[in-house]
Amino acid sequence: MKTKLMWIPFIPLFVGGVLLRVYQAMFDPKGADTGLMAGGAITLGFAAIVIVTILVLAVMSMLDRRTSAYYDIGKNVPAGIFAIAAGAFLFADAVTSVMVSVDVTVIVDALISVVGGVSIIIMGISSFSGNNKAKDLSGLMVMPALWGFARTFLTFLRDKTISPESRDMTDIVYMVLMTLFLLNCAMVYINVKGRHAVKACFIYGMPAILVSTAYTLSHTISQMKNGTFSFIENVRTYEFFMLSLFALFFLIELSKNALERSEKEYEEAGIDLNKVKSPVVEFDENIDPESLIELTDDPIMQQAEMTMFSVDEYSTTTAAEKLEQYKNEIYDRYADAEPAEDAAAENEEPMQQEEEKAEEKKVDEEKVDEEHSEENNEPSKTDDGLGDIDLDSINRLISELTGEQ
Repeated sequence: MKTKLMWIPFIPLFVGGVLLRVYQAMFDPKGADTGLMAGGAITLGFAAIVIVTILVLAVMSMLDRRTSAYYDIGKNVPAGIFAIAAGAFLFADAVTSVMVSVDVTVIVDALISVVGGVSIIIMGISSFSGNNKAKDLSGLMVMPALWGFARTFLTFLRDKTISPESRDMTDIVYMVLMTLFLLNCAMVYINVKGRHAVKACFIYGMPAILVSTAYTLSHTISQMKNGTFSFIENVRTYEFFMLSLFALFFLIELSKNALERSEKEYEEAGIDLNKVKSPVVEFDENIDPESLIELTDDPIMQQAEMTMFSVDEYSTTTAAEKLEQYKNEIYDRYADAEPAEDAAAENEEPMQQEEEKAEEKKVDEEKVDEEHSEENNEPSKTDDGLGDIDLDSINRLISELTGEQ
């Protein structure tokens, strides 16, 4: 599956984008909180990296025709931990926003954040335990995407009176990407195909990880450098960063265990199954394997054939020579050996017993042979009858019966 290959371009693009933003926060006098054009070459370079990442992943996704849109959620402890942490950050966000000010938009945002946090925690528990509890709660699984859409819309309304060059607007970018990722991620949890939920998780999840990580690190470093860092004011930033970590480990799980499309999915997508799967090569059992080498014109295979034959001939000749040499050594050793007197004295009685047994056996065999020969030389019953018949007596008996003299 080509989903695994998506990590090859993503990793260098991710490292390059994050390092650019960290360098900007640490060494650029303007800091990280600048607009697209005001940020100079670093900001433009980072924007180019994000665009290239999305385009490359989209093209690789189009080329991948084998990955199934369905996936069975397995046990993924890191993804479960970060999903639960993200849900906790959504609760904290709802509380802090109500404590700062109370109006209609804040209340709506807080309510959606609480419900969205619950649904994200359920997703986290499902991954942490390996038991997909979210599968039976399809209505609740829509809430993370709905929360992401509401947060993006409210952030855009808040910033519409602010000049785009006065602050960094990339937070809206990762909100949009994360919203699309959460929508497709929920489809994977509840086993809904959508357009192609599994591949869409990669298309939107990887850029969201890139932008969210770069934004979080660069702004945290910049604020700490300027002495204006406040954890409560950055709760919304960190909740998306927790979601990006959840997305990272979730995509790793998908890369390892993604399924291949079923025949029904190939038919629905209008893909010829024979063009996608490699044909199975079947070998005739009646073909001599050695003839396959003889039929080839490849010089390498011919050289291999000659080498095999030479090895077989050499091994056979060598084995025969060694066996003959071993026999000669054994014969010479026992022919030249002179038994010691003590050994002869000790073995005298057993040798006599063996000789007696041999003689008895020989006598028995001779008796058997004699009996066998007598049986063979004894005339048959037919021969005995013909030999004892007196022809003159028979003639006289016939003459008396017939009355002839």
